[in-house]
Amino acid sequence: MSGPAASASGSKLQAFMNHPAGPKTVFFWAPMMKWCLVIAGLKDLTRPASKLSVPQNLGELLRRFNRSGTASPGLAAGTARLVKGDALNAEDVAKGWEKATEDSQYVDLVLFTVGGTPTLSLTKGAVLKIPDLCTHAILNLLRTIPPSHRAASSQPKIIAVSSTGLTPSSHAHHPLPIRALYSWLLPQPHADKLGLERVLAHCVGWEWKAEDGEPREDILPAGWAGQPGTPGQGELKQVLVVRPALLTDGACKADKKAGRAYRVGEEDLENNGYTVSRRDVAHFIVEGALPDWTRWGGKRMSIAY
Repeated sequence: MSGPAASASGSKLQAFMNHPAGPKTVFFWAPMMKWCLVIAGLKDLTRPASKLSVPQNLGELLRRFNRSGTASPGLAAGTARLVKGDALNAEDVAKGWEKATEDSQYVDLVLFTVGGTPTLSLTKGAVLKIPDLCTHAILNLLRTIPPSHRAASSQPKIIAVSSTGLTPSSHAHHPLPIRALYSWLLPQPHADKLGLERVLAHCVGWEWKAEDGEPREDILPAGWAGQPGTPGQGELKQVLVVRPALLTDGACKADKKAGRAYRVGEEDLENNGYTVSRRDVAHFIVEGALPDWTRWGGKRMSIAY
């Protein structure tokens, strides 16, 4: 090619290469690398839970409890008790409470990290076999709280890991690429997390914005708040909801970087960001929230890089 056309083409290429946000700058490659992380993580959507790496389960939190010294002596000594059960079975959950109070008679912390293993559909995104998994499980957990743990002075701390972008107002705080990804990939899992947060908002007494709507009835049936055992409005006093951005299996940046390795903000961050690693979520819970509960308890916190 020669002449004016070649000159125009060369000028456009040169302008692109030298643009302040072009390929010669970090502004171009940082989002590209973040999307590589997101795409790489999609393989976990179809991987059986038993095949997920330990940090994606409870292991990372257990290790961090040991490191920080926050753990009970039993956990530090390797004598943690695992109780087999089904979170969707209220009797099994009640048995978990019973086993937990056998020795100490008191439960001081409940960490709720229930999540499913979805299948991936090109038309529906991530599809959960049990669409109300988190909502059903949190209702079972709260409805089976023992009478000895119901009074405000004896309630355990409850930390529930949810997600960002569940409601229209929260969704709007995300970068445009994440909004597009969430709209295609996560509508069903987010519908379940919305039910989880609606239940907690009622039980804690948090405001629920009318514009955010109500969960679908197949997720949270009408009349749920009046079912036996459900805590009354504003009854729970020791709840923290943690809303991570898209989770990755990356390293804990907070262990290597002085200062703030991740951003934390009440309700929604100004820009909810792209990702955050499970290890950094564990870092915030164990080394941030629990030691300073008077600051973080009773809030809904978003976390992202």
